[in-house]
Amino acid sequence: MHRIPLLTFWARAAAVPFRLRTTVQIHRYAAAPFHTTTTFSLATTTTSATTTTQSSSGSAAAPPPASSISEERRPETASDVQSTSKFGTLTFEDHRNAFSHKGSWELLRALLVLKACAFDLFVDKSYKLLTLGERLLGERLLGIAVSPFYRQFVTGNSEKELATTTAQLKTVGIQLMVAPMVETDLGEDMDGEAMYNRNLTRTLMLVGLSAKYSSSDSYPVCQTKFTAHLSADALVRISIWYENLDFESRIKAVKSIADAMKDSGEEGNPNSIKASAQLKLQGLSNQDKEELHRCLPRLYRIGDSCREQGVVLTVDAEYTYVNPSINLLCMAMMEVFNKEVPIIWNTYQGYLKNTSEWLKHDLEIARHLSTTFGIKLVRGAYLETERKRAQELDYPDPVNNTYEDTNNNYNTQKWIPCVQICTLWKHQ
Repeated sequence: MHRIPLLTFWARAAAVPFRLRTTVQIHRYAAAPFHTTTTFSLATTTTSATTTTQSSSGSAAAPPPASSISEERRPETASDVQSTSKFGTLTFEDHRNAFSHKGSWELLRALLVLKACAFDLFVDKSYKLLTLGERLLGERLLGIAVSPFYRQFVTGNSEKELATTTAQLKTVGIQLMVAPMVETDLGEDMDGEAMYNRNLTRTLMLVGLSAKYSSSDSYPVCQTKFTAHLSADALVRISIWYENLDFESRIKAVKSIADAMKDSGEEGNPNSIKASAQLKLQGLSNQDKEELHRCLPRLYRIGDSCREQGVVLTVDAEYTYVNPSINLLCMAMMEVFNKEVPIIWNTYQGYLKNTSEWLKHDLEIARHLSTTFGIKLVRGAYLETERKRAQELDYPDPVNNTYEDTNNNYNTQKWIPCVQICTLWKHQ
């Protein structure tokens, strides 16, 4: 049985001792086959595509102009995935070079964490163990106890640590994606707008740090989660509403939200009457319209900051019950900020059975909007939670049956944009 124990443990381990802290998770694209980003333009008159594997060097060309098509060989195995930058070619067959920036303790720690997380019982009971440990040891001592796991996945929670990590990884040409671990789930809308405004401030700070410490030969990348800016409960209700719309109504919903986002953001007033009037979302409750209306200026400020500083913003996918509304809001942000280059990227999870359908669906919306489209493809990290929820609520399991199915789905999704692009190019 294939699982994702490391990610499962980290998701749970981070929740207790560090839930009140702003944590910077630094994704290092060192596992090349596991992170692929695809960016391309879809327009009515010109079409361009470039597929970039953010592998061990992580270097990537700037967002492409809408004038050419670039094709690359599809990587089939880990040994096929490599990248070339001013640091030379880096592959994981040459482990000495790939991990030359790591000290002996770091390598030993990685091995110990891997072995520990291979025990299902340890992973399954991790949250209970952390809760018990916090009660017996206190937050400070527990933080020390779990620090090997924490440091394995998170290499910094301050600007100084971010700068240090960046310098280390530059020696082997690895690019960073800075990800603030700020999110909420159902029923966790603790202090409402005050919390979301704090999250906005933290996100804007990290966008600035992403630009400041980016490698000179690649564009900076920062990640955000929409549940850090709007309650998961509202996102669930918006998801249900959005899924029940036909395709034409979904396009209208994207445009309506994009217009309201732009107006509220440019005016700098979340209570703007003009922006409120733009939200013509028939069938959505007034409560959800109001929550959405308060959220849009925050999303605008984040997108505008990324555009001004040349930072790519990847919007993380989350649980299936909020993903449709995440797709909706992400498409609206693309409509506002992606007209010339793909600043906003959406995330698609290869371990879900319906991901290819959603990817094709959003590509078609982008084509109708004549906007560029950015993609981050991942395999996914919420396998056990999704299956447990499906079983409890008695609906079909949304997760692929096997790990091989996920790999096939993931590899297929990498080529969906290219097929769409080539089809459009052929008919122009």
